[in-house]
Amino acid sequence: RLTSAYTSRGKYVQQLCRYCCCPTMDWDNCRPNYPRKTQQMLETLVKNQDIEGLKRISQQLISNAWYSVRFGSHSLEGIHGACPLEMLHALQLGILEYVCDSFFDQIGRDSAAGKEIIAYAHLFGDHLSRQSDRDKPRTKFSNGIGGKLQAKEYTGVLLVIATMLHCSGSKAVLVGKK
Repeated sequence: RLTSAYTSRGKYVQQLCRYCCCPTMDWDNCRPNYPRKTQQMLETLVKNQDIEGLKRISQQLISNAWYSVRFGSHSLEGIHGACPLEMLHALQLGILEYVCDSFFDQIGRDSAAGKEIIAYAHLFGDHLSRQSDRDKPRTKFSNGIGGKLQAKEYTGVLLVIATMLHCSGSKAVLVGKK
């Protein structure tokens, strides 16, 4: 909203990102290499009233009041680079899910090692869930750490994985000695 970007997330929106010019169809690319949206780029489009150009980058024809605020001489993005990441999508369903999926892609979810690791994860998750400190993330999952999870559960999965990486039994499985 602060960046004058479209708030709709429908399939006809050209670009979802408020930071760069990544097309919606390439949104699942974890290593995008698209040009950043700069304040100068958008000010030029608004000044020229280039509605089609603004539609291509999913921006509204609004003279943004934030363009008069300087966010530092190091930043060409202005308000577009100053908006914080969204916790749910950028971190919990972005980075954390990617790390967990990468871990299982490396060992193979359905391989013998993968099944042993899931068994270790169930054991550690059960032990970690028996604590009195309620600020710790949930570590016991009915479908296991490889199943369908909610966004807030990925921190618990990472805790279980980190614990397994320090255990000699699960380490042996991961390096192929068992």
